[in-house]
Amino acid sequence: MSVLDDLANALRLLQTPGKDAAKNWAWQTRQLMREEKKTLDHAATTAAKAVFSEFDPLKYKVGSVDEALLKRIEAF
Repeated sequence: MSVLDDLANALRLLQTPGKDAAKNWAWQTRQLMREEKKTLDHAATTAAKAVFSEFDPLKYKVGSVDEALLKRIEAF
């Protein structure tokens, strides 16, 4: 399973995102954590709403996105 598949599973996306979208999501997540002091979960879901049209926050399980996944996307 690729890191993109892992992101799709963590966010409960219907499709595996492309590399550019995943990197954009990771960048926005980091920005929200730094600038707005949001928790990882809150930043990840806020960024997911902005980047992935199919993201449904009601399906997201708290804790599904962790620092390791975020770092893997950033390094991808």
